[in-house]
Amino acid sequence: MVRVGFEEMLKTLEDLFLKHRFPDDRARLCAERITENSFDGIISHGVFMVPWLIERVTRGSIDPSVEPRPVGSLGVIEQWDGGGGLGIYNAVRATERALEIATEFGMGCVALKNTNHWFRAGSYGWQAARSGAGLIAWTNTESNMPVWGARDKSVGNNPLVVAVPHPRTPIVLDISMSQFALGKLRLYARSDSELPVPGGYNDEGELISDPGKILESGRLLPIGFWKGSGLAIVLDALAAVLSGGLSTAVLDSQEEERNVSQVFIAFNLEGFDPSSIEGQVEEILGHLHDARPVDPGQSIRHPGQRVLELRESNRRDGLMLDEEIWESVRRLYRSP
Repeated sequence: MVRVGFEEMLKTLEDLFLKHRFPDDRARLCAERITENSFDGIISHGVFMVPWLIERVTRGSIDPSVEPRPVGSLGVIEQWDGGGGLGIYNAVRATERALEIATEFGMGCVALKNTNHWFRAGSYGWQAARSGAGLIAWTNTESNMPVWGARDKSVGNNPLVVAVPHPRTPIVLDISMSQFALGKLRLYARSDSELPVPGGYNDEGELISDPGKILESGRLLPIGFWKGSGLAIVLDALAAVLSGGLSTAVLDSQEEERNVSQVFIAFNLEGFDPSSIEGQVEEILGHLHDARPVDPGQSIRHPGQRVLELRESNRRDGLMLDEEIWESVRRLYRSP
């Protein structure tokens, strides 16, 4: 393990992206979001994915120079085309635009097609929460789970974020429709660790906790069994219909996952009594934290609380990171 400082990672990533001809503003933004993700404790959707991003950019399947653009609108809903560009940049711009529409009308929706992996769903929830707004956003993916009752994978795990603002402790739920996200499975597999609970199936259809065998089969377990399967289906359908983009069924026909569909729905809460909203959130959280834990040594946390704790400690002390992961990024920068 190696300890990496926030500014060290930020500068390394920005320089790497500039080397690969990212426009200056996008190099900085992607470096900031990936570093923030990592220091928030979400390494699986942070620095761990950088080699994947550079490989896609080098091959030309992601174009960092493309600017997303609006292509249609209906009331408070706008359709945007990401043009096969950077998933992080496109998602940030879509969130910003949804917030702008919400500022004018109370709610705003941007449905984005032809975009790419946005790394961490929660990043856009925190973006909205920092501005005092609520957000619901999700993406579809290629198939990585069997629809409930089937042997073959035919639904994506379609990550979802829901954010509720609060000046000190926002509620930010960041989940995929699979028990474990693919990135998390890969980290468990790297460390040769068993999952704490079953997370998917082997080739024989048995429910297992071995991340390597789950990755081999590609059959992730839906959260809540049939409920997660059903939710993944409707999220995919809404993303494709609202954006006019590709569904999981079409994504599966491609050689690799690209041109996914995403939805960003923002809620402007500035017109409501801020003290009332703050009081309601605190009442809800207080009620949750009063619950007795099953394990007396463990505390009850709400969605997003752990992130705030890790963010503070990691920025103060530096991030403990697998040396191989960090070296793979540094090697990319040193390579010709």
